[in-house]
Amino acid sequence: MGKEKISVTLDEAQTEQLTEMVGNQYENRSEAVRDLIEKGMCYDELETERDALRQRRDRRDQRIDDLEDILEYVRRERERETSRAQQRRMLRDASVIQRLKWKLLGMPTTPAGSTSTRRPGTSGSK
Repeated sequence: MGKEKISVTLDEAQTEQLTEMVGNQYENRSEAVRDLIEKGMCYDELETERDALRQRRDRRDQRIDDLEDILEYVRRERERETSRAQQRRMLRDASVIQRLKWKLLGMPTTPAGSTSTRRPGTSGSK
């Protein structure tokens, strides 16, 4: 691969940094400039890859949020079904007088021993 000579103008601070690099990391300024240009080109590729990874992460996070919402919905539905099953058992096991009392005053919506009741004609769900 052939090399082409070019001229680059740097400000004083850049020249000082480049000179410091020559003694520490590079044999001469040309080598330092070539390496820095190569790193700059790789940096652009890495930025592009980083952006793509961030997009993938954001899509994954959105899917996780969606799944958490679905999980919460399933939990609420299970709780509602458990409550409905408990009420069905209570109705099945209750005496006729107890059923009549619940019809007039409302059926408890919490486990036995609690005083909370639901008014007649209202639903136990939101």
